Amino acid sequence: FAPFLVLCFYRCLLSNCLWWALICGFIIDLLASQTRLGTYAFNYCLTTFLLYRYKYHFFEDRLSTLPAMTFGFACLSTLIQAGIFYLIGKP
Repeated sequence: FAPFLVLCFYRCLLSNCLWWALICGFIIDLLASQTRLGTYAFNYCLTTFLLYRYKYHFFEDRLSTLPAMTFGFACLSTLIQAGIFYLIGKP
């Protein structure tokens, strides 16, 4: 869902992007049986909130924008997910 959410950065307001991130996170939560419900939703919302302001540093019409922002989204999401797993005691 990372490319979809990055495209939402450029098409929607922050509040709408957060709603989409919540919906995408809950879909992943429903499909992932090894984590608690809400971890991915919280992760996607927090990642979206932190990266949304960087859309002004990358222009929408550039070919490199989507891969660069998706890479940033994936890296930040992985770090946040590792922190969440550490906090809830999941190895």
